[in-house]
Amino acid sequence: MVKSNNDESKENLNEEPLEIISKKGALEYLDELIVFFEHSSDVPIDSNELIMLQKLRRQVLKSYVNNSKQITLDNFVQIL
Repeated sequence: MVKSNNDESKENLNEEPLEIISKKGALEYLDELIVFFEHSSDVPIDSNELIMLQKLRRQVLKSYVNNSKQITLDNFVQIL
């Protein structure tokens, strides 16, 4: 069986370990995606898909804020 170059590139992608992205980094990437799709005329996107990206961004933001509050609270308790 002969493999094409496309199959080999898929295998190489699967071998690389995935980089863990912080919540702050995810927010930045989502912001960039939302702005890209809002201002891109050559890449069509359904309004429902854009709304879904915005909802996902709000969920990540909520998680980021809650985590920040918990860290602040933990630091306060450690001082006492």
